[in-house]
Amino acid sequence: MTTKQDRSGNKEIIIVWARTVLESRLLRVANSLDEEGYSVKVLAWDRESTKPDIEAHEHFDCHYFHLKTPYNSPLVFLLLPLWWLFTIRFLMKHRPDAIHPCDLDCLLPSLFYGKMKRIPVIYDIFDVYGKMTERSVPGPFGKILIRAEAAGARASDAVLMVNRYQHKILGKPALARKLYLINTPYEVDIEKVNHEKTTVMKKIPRKFRDRILIFYGGSVEHARRFDFMLRAIEGMDDVLHVVAGTGADAKELVPIFEESENTLYIGPIPFVEVLAWSTVADILYVLVDSGSEKSRWGEQSRLYTGMMCGTPLIVTADVNAAKVVEENMCGLTVPDNDVDALIAAIKKLGGDSSLRRKLGENGQKAYLKKYRWNILKKGLLDLYSELLK
Repeated sequence: MTTKQDRSGNKEIIIVWARTVLESRLLRVANSLDEEGYSVKVLAWDRESTKPDIEAHEHFDCHYFHLKTPYNSPLVFLLLPLWWLFTIRFLMKHRPDAIHPCDLDCLLPSLFYGKMKRIPVIYDIFDVYGKMTERSVPGPFGKILIRAEAAGARASDAVLMVNRYQHKILGKPALARKLYLINTPYEVDIEKVNHEKTTVMKKIPRKFRDRILIFYGGSVEHARRFDFMLRAIEGMDDVLHVVAGTGADAKELVPIFEESENTLYIGPIPFVEVLAWSTVADILYVLVDSGSEKSRWGEQSRLYTGMMCGTPLIVTADVNAAKVVEENMCGLTVPDNDVDALIAAIKKLGGDSSLRRKLGENGQKAYLKKYRWNILKKGLLDLYSELLK
């Protein structure tokens, strides 16, 4: 009988990530590889300079490079060489059997070391970099970044993408191997989530505990349409809006959250706590800029988190996430920036507990049948088995 250790050979994999908060996509990949018998380390860039040198997680240790750096700022490009040198030094010290860089800002040093040592580089595209940085760099430079990323993808031994649209943005380059993995969350043991639910409820001020709870957990950016939500809930005395996370626009948005009478900002939290909040919430939302190609076609992990937790969603209409919601009847859709429609959706869900329960059950059933990570991860494990035979 073949064991997990036989398949993995106990080989070491280093995942390289140029942000502070470890997103659910990274966690599910790291945890799944560890469970298969691989030895996993994560190297991350601590852009807030608040993390320890090594942070222990259940399935891996995360090693941090400390350098305070703003998100979505041209300054990042000036500091990237320091990150790259640190990454190469880290790889040389730990000598992995494979490297798993996430996004273009991690790919160059990974390819350099991978080609030098003749080990596989599995490139994981969370966001196409030229699109992700379009707000902070001139248009022509964004196109150069897209071409550079396409070249890096071609040079990699395998490329993981969220959807086919990312391949299209890169110009459909010929790839050695490619695998599509949608942004469905990694399932955390339900007992851990249930334990956290008690802690979560204690964080809600007593005066807000009987209100309809609307929760957002993820990247704090203007593109998430927080202004739209804040305008809609203004004056709603029966609603509590809780926001968790950090990101490129947190410095500007957090003071706005704090000015809102029915919004509670709780900062970045572990993923198990995101799941706990998502489970106790009455409504989750995925609001995006429908005028942005990235937002319109992107897979939203918060969508699948809501479905997994059995919580109804409010989603921007005419985007990829809306198609999933409509197909599985697990929430309501509203036109982008239509405050009246958002108010109506909140009142409809907030005032009808049976509708919330029905939509939540629909989402959870669809998630378990089609989107759960235990169904999707087989392709990832087969890919690693092939590359590390």
